Amino acid sequence: MIYNNCFHFLSSLLFIVITYNYFSKFFVLNNHIIIFGGNYAIN
Repeated sequence: MIYNNCFHFLSSLLFIVITYNYFSKFFVLNNHIIIFGGNYAIN
């Protein structure tokens, strides 16, 4: 039971790290598009 919870925690943490790295790269590549879209939505 303890081992299963630990494995689940590590797999979840790894998934979060991979997802964060993917979205951070995506955000850097499309940073100007996101900022322009945000300003357009505000205005």
